[in-house]
Amino acid sequence: MLKVRVKYVSLLADLTGKREETVEVPEGITLEEFIRIMGRKYPQLGELNKKYQIIGIINDLITDSSRRLNPGDKVVIMPPASGG
Repeated sequence: MLKVRVKYVSLLADLTGKREETVEVPEGITLEEFIRIMGRKYPQLGELNKKYQIIGIINDLITDSSRRLNPGDKVVIMPPASGG
């Protein structure tokens, strides 16, 4: 298991009731898998991710969802941008 800091932005902070937390996740998981795990922990987040792809940022860098997480990573997850 590895510890990762996660920050929830905008609507996701409302859905989780948290702005940030530290979570333990299996070693070797990808950003995409991490978002799915968080969706199981917070079902409303999971539902949102099914409808729209939640955006993940690792250590202040926008990255591909296949990037693997490392111990101590800081992950920011936020809803997709919208507007008109």
